Amino acid sequence: MQLRHNYVNKALCIGIVSMSKSKIPQEMFQHVVNNALDFLGQSIAELQQKPKYSVIHFHAAIELVLKARLMSEHWSLVVSPKKQADWQEFTQGKFVSVTLEEAATRLEKVAQSGLGDKQLKLFRAVTKHRNQMVHLLRHGRNRASWNSKNSSHC
Repeated sequence: MQLRHNYVNKALCIGIVSMSKSKIPQEMFQHVVNNALDFLGQSIAELQQKPKYSVIHFHAAIELVLKARLMSEHWSLVVSPKKQADWQEFTQGKFVSVTLEEAATRLEKVAQSGLGDKQLKLFRAVTKHRNQMVHLLRHGRNRASWNSKNSSHC
């Protein structure tokens, strides 16, 4: 498993970095790539026993791969357009990052290597499914039952 992880890691890094010039320290970029691979591995491991967590971790992996690609262009592309990019805040992890939609737009308009329509449609479907899993109690109790029992807590 470790050998496969290293091979995938190197292939992912080469593919992302070869598209453009890296403008951030390599260890920062590598950290994001490693996190993406960790989330992907966790998603695979949880697929059968914990599908909810598998979807959540898969979504995180997708987002991190896209953010790594943006980081390979320039670190500020990872910062949400709703906030001003600040190097100190970025390096301390005190920033709001782009959403999937914002990342896709920046990949297309800034990096000029956007996602295809098919890929973006699939990623949007994963996002929708993830949001349903996290916020709408897709498994277990139905929403109507939950709403009637918990309306006094809102």
